[in-house]
This record gives sequence, structure tokens and C-alpha cells, in this order.
Amino acid sequence: MAKAEAELVIACRPTVIWKLLSDLESIPSRQKGVTKIEMLTEGAYGVGTQWRESRSADGLEVTMTLTVAACDEGRSTTITCTSDGFDFSTQIDLSPLEEGTRVQFVTTIRAKTFKKKALLPVVARVIQRGLQEDLRSLAAEAEGQVH
Repeated sequence: MAKAEAELVIACRPTVIWKLLSDLESIPSRQKGVTKIEMLTEGAYGVGTQWRESRSADGLEVTMTLTVAACDEGRSTTITCTSDGFDFSTQIDLSPLEEGTRVQFVTTIRAKTFKKKALLPVVARVIQRGLQEDLRSLAAEAEGQVH
């Protein structure tokens, strides 16, 4: 098992950030690296929501099916997926602060085979960079809506 974490204080209320996080269909227009979102379920964001997400990084395109495994609206969500021999679980927490909102992303990565275990450190570094980029994109969009 490996973990990748990223945290950032964004200068706006949690409701603004939650609105962006839960508006899955608009992600490609505002988040660097995400090229396509295909909704697999209908309705509001919540437990059971599924979508297919395509990302481009370093000249490679990866498509994964993601599922909302837990949701405490406006506060936290857990998103899971299985891809290429790994199980991923990302916990996103929003904590209100006087100066804005602390946003924390923590991804737990589990290898499904012995061979994949050797790749965990590399996969964790790639995920870490992705989480940091996702947070920067989220902050730019959220703070742009406030100012």
C-alpha cells in the first residue's frame, strides 16, 4: 500500500468548492489534464455516482471508471476506482477556516498483484503530482468565482 497526499488552503467558502467538485461534467473545461467526462449514472452527486474520466499526462491518455463510495455533502467525499492492477481510494476533505477552506486530498493505492507492488512508489509519485495539479486548478477556479 502507498499514499499520495496534497493539501491547500483556498480563499473561499466550502460551498463554492463543493459545487465545483460535484459538478463532474464541467471538469474538462476547468481542470488541466482531464480531457473527457462521461457520466454513467444520472442524478445529483452522491454515493453510487459513476463516471468515466479520461486524463492526458506526459503524452499518455488514461481512462478510468470512478465511483463515489462515500459522501458527506459539503464536507467530504471518497472516490474509488480500479485500474491496471491497482485499487485507488481518494478521500477529499473540506475544512472551513477563517481565511477560506483547507482542501485535503489523500489517495490510498493498493497493488492487486505482487508484481504491481514494486511499482507502488512510482505510481504514488505520479498520483501526488496529479493531486497537486488538481488542487491548483480547483483553487484557480474557486477563487476566480469569488473575486
